[in-house]
Amino acid sequence: MKIGVSVLPTDYSPDITLIAKELERLQFESLWVEDHPLLPVSVFMEPKPGVKVSKILADVADPFVSLARASSVTNKLKLAIGQCLVIERNPILLSKEVASLDMFSKGRFIFGIGVSQFAEETSIMGGDCNNIWANIEEAVLSMKVLWTETKSEFSGNYYQFPPVFSFPSSISKPHPPLLAYADGEQSYKYICKWGDGIILENISPDELVKQKSKLDNLLTESNRNFDITIKSSKVSKDLELINEFESVGVDRLIIDLYSYDTDQSIQSLQDIADKIK
Repeated sequence: MKIGVSVLPTDYSPDITLIAKELERLQFESLWVEDHPLLPVSVFMEPKPGVKVSKILADVADPFVSLARASSVTNKLKLAIGQCLVIERNPILLSKEVASLDMFSKGRFIFGIGVSQFAEETSIMGGDCNNIWANIEEAVLSMKVLWTETKSEFSGNYYQFPPVFSFPSSISKPHPPLLAYADGEQSYKYICKWGDGIILENISPDELVKQKSKLDNLLTESNRNFDITIKSSKVSKDLELINEFESVGVDRLIIDLYSYDTDQSIQSLQDIADKIK
């Protein structure tokens, strides 16, 4: 099982280059950063019952810029966005950012795709809140055309463009791996058509076993192989979960590392690495 670490780069968090170098030194598989173009003031000032909103989501730096910095100081560490809010970005520009980062990192990019937890954010950025996964699917399919065809052309309900040249090409072929954050059984049906893997957040090993049975049926129908990644905020506090997730067949585990102190972050990474060994 591969182990990745997720961070939130801000102007008050540890320098991502220091974290990236430490992750590579300790032989972690990947570095993950999140994508939030904005945080609507309304969801922060008047959160919904049971929903905890942190302003750090508005402070997080652009994920492509953050990973470009991390790329410049590492050689083997995988660089991942999770989750990229694709329907809040123009797919033509996004496809170029993805391919450029994969090119400069020599094929180390992982493209995590997902949905904002705030419908208000999606609406402000022009996404279709009523048909989010249909919107995501079309964005992904249009980017696949841009990544794989010399003269790229696409016509859909959300995106249309005539034949265009759009380069560079990614190092990864046919494109970087597409791992999608699932938010329910409806999303499984979409992801199984075009994704290379699925990411489930804050799910227990026992719950994962139940979800895998539903996924297996869809994967059999679509004749696809799938990686399963788990992102859990609990693992950093309960490292015994690492073994439990491995025992139920998880391919990758992403551990949250949200700290504003550099020394504390470095020590936490060392503690996790020691536990894994």
